Amino acid sequence: MHLQPYVFFEEADVAVWENGKPEAILDPGVVEIWRLHFPSCIHRLPELYEILNPEEKSKSALFYHETDKYKFIIGKAMLRMLLGDYLNKNPETLDFTLGVNMKPVLKMDNDISMHFNLSHSGEYILIAVSDSPVGIDIERYETDLNINEIIEIAFNAKEIRYLKRQKSPDKTFFKLWTRKEALLKATSKGLNDDIRSVPCLDGKHAVSAELINNSQHWRVSNFVVDDQHTGSIAYLKSSRELRFRQFISQTADAFC
Repeated sequence: MHLQPYVFFEEADVAVWENGKPEAILDPGVVEIWRLHFPSCIHRLPELYEILNPEEKSKSALFYHETDKYKFIIGKAMLRMLLGDYLNKNPETLDFTLGVNMKPVLKMDNDISMHFNLSHSGEYILIAVSDSPVGIDIERYETDLNINEIIEIAFNAKEIRYLKRQKSPDKTFFKLWTRKEALLKATSKGLNDDIRSVPCLDGKHAVSAELINNSQHWRVSNFVVDDQHTGSIAYLKSSRELRFRQFISQTADAFC
């Protein structure tokens, strides 16, 4: 008999962003969340670009807005350097493929389990790394966004009532939205028409394996990135520790 999967949603402990470099091979059961201040890395763009493989370089040329292009280049390069440090490998030699629902997967030639996920919004890029599946999402608080239209599509009646009771419904919207998206990214389900059925309120929620494309138990914790950005991390219930890290001096210097 298979137990029904559940998801537990909570506020994470206060995120204390510690400077540092990855230790070789991540400790089992640990989820590390790396924060990168995107504008601080613009001056290193040319050298970061050279870390990308030909396919990534070609994809970067497709972006219409320069800011989106720069975020793509910096995010991909820093992901390569981050994973390279964990695995003690040249970041340029890392090979990626696409898994379920186009989620990037690192090709490994040994039995080391290395999972990751990346998200960016506003001035920050977040990268989550663990020895088991993870999903991460960050959103900048957008005051000019009409959230009412999105609420009707993405939230159920109970969630909408909860939002309307909040002193700052706009901020609460982004918190709950990142929870849904982080979970769907972790389980490789991806955003779809079922998003209204994906829970996001505090506490334990039973879900169907079909809804999240997974039969395991999950925990989703939201946290403060800074006063203008919020984030959520989804990870297996069996994971035991969250660590909040940031690139030294908010630049790429730690890895270059």
